[in-house]
Amino acid sequence: MPVKQITEACRAAGVPVLVDGAHAVGAVPELNVPELGCQYYTTNLHKWMCTPKGAALLWVHESKQADVHPLVVSHGYGLGFRGEFLWQGTSDPTAWLSVSACIQVMQALQPLEVAQYNHSLVRQAAQLLLKAWGTQIELGVGKDGSTAGMVAVQMPWPLRGTSNNNSSGRCSCASSNGCTSDAPPVAVNGVAIDRKDTVGVQPTSADAAALNMLLRQQYKIEVPVACIEGMLFCRISAQIYNNIQDYQRLADVVLELA
Repeated sequence: MPVKQITEACRAAGVPVLVDGAHAVGAVPELNVPELGCQYYTTNLHKWMCTPKGAALLWVHESKQADVHPLVVSHGYGLGFRGEFLWQGTSDPTAWLSVSACIQVMQALQPLEVAQYNHSLVRQAAQLLLKAWGTQIELGVGKDGSTAGMVAVQMPWPLRGTSNNNSSGRCSCASSNGCTSDAPPVAVNGVAIDRKDTVGVQPTSADAAALNMLLRQQYKIEVPVACIEGMLFCRISAQIYNNIQDYQRLADVVLELA
């Protein structure tokens, strides 16, 4: 995404810009936030920087810092941007304290080489899955074949273990109205959904959640699964500790369920 060009156009129109760079740190080794020209920038550090969850970054242009305050204000109130955000009640700072060590590790691994490895591996993995599953659509790939270390790959359908194709031949809902299954309802974005209401020809968000849970609990595979326009996609990513055999196993397991 041409962030710098977008911020320049917005600045010319007098529109302030907040960039949500959730995956940027660690995935974009030459990231220079001030050069982007935005007023606000936020990113997570637990993704590609590999810190514990809870570590993130909020950058605010100096001209805007006086107007930005934390939702929870402690004894740093009135001490300026850094002072107010430095200590917020009884929040656990453990994740923050790990950041310097994570930076040292990533620098030792050579960030540019890590990013190149990750981007190359995820492209190989996407092609492997598409070929194995006989599907065609991949999302998150630029016209030049570039990626941000993640690709959403179309999955085959139907699959056993979802509401539309239960391997037991029984309803997989949690209702007691004549259903013999004791499976719990699946959760979509934290909301429980009764699977008996999702049965249809095309997959649904409930099917995606059920498949995600099946892969995690039965096969120890963690990969996000989503339903987009009546199709299932899994979003694969690559990090320095991954290799192509990880994605081959995902391909094999899904084929077992097909």
